[in-house]
Amino acid sequence: MSTTLTRTLLLTVSYFASAFISAQSTTITFSAVIDGVPIPVDSIWVKNATSFGDTMLYTPDTVLVLNYDTGLKPVLPTAGAGFSMDQAAPNPFDASTRISVNMEMAGAFTLTMYDALGKVLVSTERNVVRGTHTFHYAGGPQGVIFAEARWQGQRAVQRLLSLNDGPQPVLRYLGLDEHDFGRPKDGWFTWQSGDSLFYIIYATSPYGYIFSAASGETVNGPSTPYLELFPGLVCAQEPLVADIDGNVYRVVQVGEQCWMAENLKTSHYSDGSNIPNVTDGATWSANNVATGAWCHYENDLNYDAIHGKLYDGYAAMSANICPSGWHVPADYEWAALESELGMSDDQLYVAGERGLDQNVGGKLKAIGLWQSPNVGAN
Repeated sequence: MSTTLTRTLLLTVSYFASAFISAQSTTITFSAVIDGVPIPVDSIWVKNATSFGDTMLYTPDTVLVLNYDTGLKPVLPTAGAGFSMDQAAPNPFDASTRISVNMEMAGAFTLTMYDALGKVLVSTERNVVRGTHTFHYAGGPQGVIFAEARWQGQRAVQRLLSLNDGPQPVLRYLGLDEHDFGRPKDGWFTWQSGDSLFYIIYATSPYGYIFSAASGETVNGPSTPYLELFPGLVCAQEPLVADIDGNVYRVVQVGEQCWMAENLKTSHYSDGSNIPNVTDGATWSANNVATGAWCHYENDLNYDAIHGKLYDGYAAMSANICPSGWHVPADYEWAALESELGMSDDQLYVAGERGLDQNVGGKLKAIGLWQSPNVGAN
């Protein structure tokens, strides 16, 4: 399922050298609007794709100062060498997020999640080996949540923002990357002119929907890029994907899965072979056992930008229909998506209408292009 947005949410990022700041510094000021109305961003994640460090800004702090010589000081507390916590992603989060902690030596480790009043939501304790350990946090109350990591007498704390009330909080261990500790760790952000920076920006609309967008650029001077934000949480691992024709699609994260958030528009299979454009109904029926086919809704080219293309069964079932590395989801992957959105286990593989009480369909809908109610009906 894809989502399409008719509203416009633009993020303006402007670079300038202030008279009050050293000439060796560059300031990045972030601002966002919805339909031309300014709106505060919830948080901004900035990653240096060249040197691998990253940092996070939270509202009302939307100004990032980059120093040519020293970059930024660590955002996350690291009480000593050999211990650090990466920025959680996504943050803010709708249903779940990932937290990674880096330890140079083996030892006892504790990760605890607190609410804004200091109440323990969930905690886990492990004897760990050297490496980067990743955890999955889901559920819990809406609002500010703190993640506290303790190891070898050291302590690191990170602030998270949960956008919705969830079920009983769960903290699950995902695994170890024992080869990952040698690189510069997230939480220490350095920068030099010419580095490539990557942004993920999160904002909540007046209607209560979460918006996000990702972009990247090489920064070596003043710049004013504009980013359009869309409903949903950007997939931090792969926020954008391109097909063989060069069409670029947004990617959103739901639980542990990443989904394309737009309908397919390609006229070629990923191996380069052509998919015929068939506009006649009789030819369409006769063609679907040969090469596949595509058309526009009502054969109207104007629908391509918003709705993408329609494909027959042969094309849709081809292993090469999706961009390289992607595939048409299987039933169990749909079930994982539906489960993440609240559908009960006993409904996951039931034929017909299901998930009505949990509003599963409503959670997947775009704000526009739907008859009323936009949210709340399946």
